[in-house]
Amino acid sequence: MKDKVVLVTGAATGIGRAIAEEFCIKGCTVVVNDISKENIQRVEKEFTKRGYRTYGLMADVTIEQQIKDMINNINDHFGRLDILVNNAGVTAKPKYIEEITLAEWESIIRTNLTGLFLCCKYSIPIFKRQRSGKIINIASLSGKIGATQSSVVSGNGKAHYAASKAGVINFTKALARELSPFGVNVNAVAPGPVLTDLIIRQYDGKVNEEALASNIPLKRLGTAGDVASTVLFLASEGAGYITGHILDVNGGLYMD
Repeated sequence: MKDKVVLVTGAATGIGRAIAEEFCIKGCTVVVNDISKENIQRVEKEFTKRGYRTYGLMADVTIEQQIKDMINNINDHFGRLDILVNNAGVTAKPKYIEEITLAEWESIIRTNLTGLFLCCKYSIPIFKRQRSGKIINIASLSGKIGATQSSVVSGNGKAHYAASKAGVINFTKALARELSPFGVNVNAVAPGPVLTDLIIRQYDGKVNEEALASNIPLKRLGTAGDVASTVLFLASEGAGYITGHILDVNGGLYMD
């Protein structure tokens, strides 16, 4: 994997940052994308100190022109793109469906699903030209079961979030079929509960890890590193004969 050019969206914090670091450790050049210029600069500074090769690009995945410009920038600067990891996304606090506003629905769908579509749309010409590449999308357990673990218990879920991640899962399968003739593998990772700053904020800083982990067979919450190592596998030659697959990373909480 050494010297591959990798784009990770939403790479400045949480799971995205862990993914970016895993690729850096393997000797890749990692394009660190985020919506915050300050966050990008912080990560670039930290990674540069460790001798990693990074290239920061600020872009909002919900804005088509910004995505188009970002992909063109990568193509102009490196002349290639080997791996795309669509990690950028947002979550929401649990709400009953009738309480979800149209604005909240559209915001979740636009970020989690439309943003992913746009990143793929403008990267595909590069992959087709190269006749090679890997696309890994970050889905979610909720995209399979229609709810998060906590919402199963409470009875009210995040239907807009679940719908967006279900879309990611089926978009992954459709894209895998389209790009297979060009030697491009398209897969997704579906994490279960992962303890990140995003989740901590969702629970207003009051996360009961023991309670959340009680129904997980492995008896612990996932980590950003758990997801990052799985993404790394799907991007490797060892996964060369895997495409259109949704790989669960949930400690056994859901077994398909």
